[in-house]
Amino acid sequence: MIVVPQIKGLGVPAAAVQAAGDGTTYVETEAGRVDVKVLGSGQGLAIVEGVAVGDKVRVGLGTPKDAQTAPQPSPTASQSEC
Repeated sequence: MIVVPQIKGLGVPAAAVQAAGDGTTYVETEAGRVDVKVLGSGQGLAIVEGVAVGDKVRVGLGTPKDAQTAPQPSPTASQSEC
């Protein structure tokens, strides 16, 4: 059995997280590019710092109307092993 420490934070669709050429990660919001720190990921979600509850993040190359609202943070989120 592998035990992974719990991670708390805001979950966004993993597909919304992009990597810049310098290795930093970011998401696109209605306000533009926002740098984020990925704390963990699994099952299609990325737990990040840098966005607020309610921020809409763009998934893929969609238009602003395709943006998804970031869900409320869960009390605990765990990192999955791929």
